[in-house]
Amino acid sequence: TATVSGEDAARVVEGLAGVVRVSETASGFVVRAVDLSHIDPPADVARVVALARANHIPVQYGVTGGGNDAAVYTRYGSNAVALGWPTKYSHSPAEESDTKDVDGLSRICTVLATQW
Repeated sequence: TATVSGEDAARVVEGLAGVVRVSETASGFVVRAVDLSHIDPPADVARVVALARANHIPVQYGVTGGGNDAAVYTRYGSNAVALGWPTKYSHSPAEESDTKDVDGLSRICTVLATQW
């Protein structure tokens, strides 16, 4: 089980400062730490990233556009960490993704279900 210190969480937040980039396909699933609908708790982002790395699962995190469906539940006290896979040309007939990223997302879901 990966544990996250306050210092690790602070590093994640510092790492997000000024990060506005499109995630790269074939580089790992994405922790959408900040999007237009939600800001994930930094300690939880750090924990997901630590679990991914401990399990040799490629991971990216940062600021993304759009929103996520879980954001609406946070107003009722639920916690949420938005996960996904990177795409190119989103919401178009030419949208692309890489199966390695989808596989990584599947693998981290298993890790989260068994080790969170």
